[in-house]
Amino acid sequence: MIAYEKVVRHKGTFAAHAYGGFIAILTAFCEREQIDYAAIPVGTIKKHWVDDGRATKAQMMEEALGRGFNITTDNEADALAILDYARKKYAVESDGWIKPNTFIRRTSSGGQILQKGRRKSAPLK
Repeated sequence: MIAYEKVVRHKGTFAAHAYGGFIAILTAFCEREQIDYAAIPVGTIKKHWVDDGRATKAQMMEEALGRGFNITTDNEADALAILDYARKKYAVESDGWIKPNTFIRRTSSGGQILQKGRRKSAPLK
């Protein structure tokens, strides 16, 4: 399972293009290798981590430090928040191992839905 931050607002055209390219490569790789993936909205991550969908970078860092993590940047705090959210929402622990119980399936209209269960293998096109 790969979970990543879903950004819908960018500071400029270059940032939007770079993000779009990153997402294109990430999703193509995940589809080819049949790896589950999920885009987590920024507000959802913040709400999960500090119970405030509009939390600041400082609040995110403070929460990570308060949970005992040795971080130095807000990016590290965000990564830990995404990991925590994804583990709680998309995985179940069994015998000490994390096993996915939800995956992304593309719809014919290009949208994505979450589906419970095991992913069925499909031939690569």
